[in-house]
Amino acid sequence: NKLDGSVRFYQDSLILAPTILSSKSSLLLLEKWLQSKARHLISERTHYWSEQMELPFNGMAFKQQKTRWGSCS
Repeated sequence: NKLDGSVRFYQDSLILAPTILSSKSSLLLLEKWLQSKARHLISERTHYWSEQMELPFNGMAFKQQKTRWGSCS
C-alpha cells in the first residue's frame, strides 16, 4: 500500500503534500516520512559507534509493535 505525496521543510514549517487530501492520508504520510528519517539517523549513528567501539554491526530491523516491549514479567 504505497502512499504518495511529499514532505519538506520550508523556513520554520513542515509542509505535507499528500496526493489525497484527508487527515488520515496526511497522518500516514507524516508517519512514513518520520520513520524514514529515524531509520537513516539510527543507521548512521549505529555504524559510527560500531566503528568507534570496534564491534561488528550486522543489521537492524524496525517493527510496528502493537504491544509493550522491553518489560520484565
